[in-house]
Amino acid sequence: MSDFVDIRISGIDLNLDEITSRLAMNPDYAYKKGDTCLDYKYGGTKIVYSEDCWITAYKPKEKTPVEKQLEEFVNVLADSSDYLQELASKHDVTIWISMYPDNEQVNLHISTPTIKTLARIGASLDCSTAYLKSFHDGLYDRQAGGKTDGRA
Repeated sequence: MSDFVDIRISGIDLNLDEITSRLAMNPDYAYKKGDTCLDYKYGGTKIVYSEDCWITAYKPKEKTPVEKQLEEFVNVLADSSDYLQELASKHDVTIWISMYPDNEQVNLHISTPTIKTLARIGASLDCSTAYLKSFHDGLYDRQAGGKTDGRA
């Protein structure tokens, strides 16, 4: 399974340099309202961002289950809880958990201390799971409804 945990801070009039400095982390992605990019998932369509955004992923030193990544990242972020609460009072502060399982069943357990820390820093939680094995194995065919691997 491949998975990752991000923090995403979005809103209007974010001070991206201040976020970088105060969290002592470099963003993986950062953009301002009005910036543009090309969305290659949809044929290179030009996108104009409607808000500012700062995103960085937790980068564990070794392969770690997503629950452990979340716990470790939230504990790192807890050092900046006052600042994150300040941001959350004006902007969206979201912890994203994205999981790409190798099979069709995956579970996520979030411990009570991690939930309490998320609440303390004022972050919401967004969790998405996508089963993409047929896509990564080259068996996905959009025109055939995505089912070309012999399963119903």
